[in-house]
Amino acid sequence: MAENHAQFSIRTVKSEEEVEEIESELENANGVMEADIDAESGAADVRFDLELIGEAQIKGAVQDMGYEVS
Repeated sequence: MAENHAQFSIRTVKSEEEVEEIESELENANGVMEADIDAESGAADVRFDLELIGEAQIKGAVQDMGYEVS
């Protein structure tokens, strides 16, 4: 297992409910171990297994949910 962290910003997240939805979606993805998002700032910290999923795939999943990622 090649554990890695991705840190990025979700600019369009507006509520705790949206944060919970994104965290749940990411944590259900194969290879994601933990997703922590701050509702106020949109800062995301995702711990994942690089052998199973990459940072671009994680960001893409968030974008596919309709959020802007930087």
